[in-house]
Amino acid sequence: MTLDRNDFFSRNSSYITSALYSGVTHLSMNKCNLGEDGGISVAEGVARSRQLKYLSLQHNFLMDETAKWLSDAVQRPTVQLEFLDLSCNKINDAGGELIGIALSKNRTIQRLNLRRNNLNEQTGYTILESVRFNRHIISLHLEKNAIGLNIIDEINEQL
Repeated sequence: MTLDRNDFFSRNSSYITSALYSGVTHLSMNKCNLGEDGGISVAEGVARSRQLKYLSLQHNFLMDETAKWLSDAVQRPTVQLEFLDLSCNKINDAGGELIGIALSKNRTIQRLNLRRNNLNEQTGYTILESVRFNRHIISLHLEKNAIGLNIIDEINEQL
C-alpha cells in the first residue's frame, strides 16, 4: 500500500493501525506529515501486524517517541518487518539508541535507513554493538548524521 504525499497531520491516522492488522505487507507513507501522533499510530499497527515486511516513513517529522514505539514493536516475536526506512526525520540519540538496542534483539530486519536524522556518536556506538550480534542486517544507512565516519566504517565492516 503506497500512501506517499498524503497529509495525515490533521486527520485521525488510527485507521492505519487497523489496516496493518488486516494483512498489509508493504506500507509506504513518505512525506505524509505524520508527526509523533501519526508515527505512534503506525507503530501500534506494526506491533499488531504479522505480515508487514516493508515500512517506509521518510520525511514525516518523526521524533524519539515514535522511535520508542517502533523499537518496542520490532522486538515482538510476531513482527516480521524486514525493511524499515526512517530517513529524513527528527530522531535524536534517545530514539536512535532504542532502535539500536532493538536491533540486537530483532532477527527479521535486514535493511534499515536512518539517514538525515539528528543522531550522534552515542547512537553509532549502540548500533555498532548491535550489529556485532545481529548478522541478519545486510544494509544500514546512517549518512548525514553527526556520527563519525570511523564508526560508520566499523558498522559497515560488520555487515
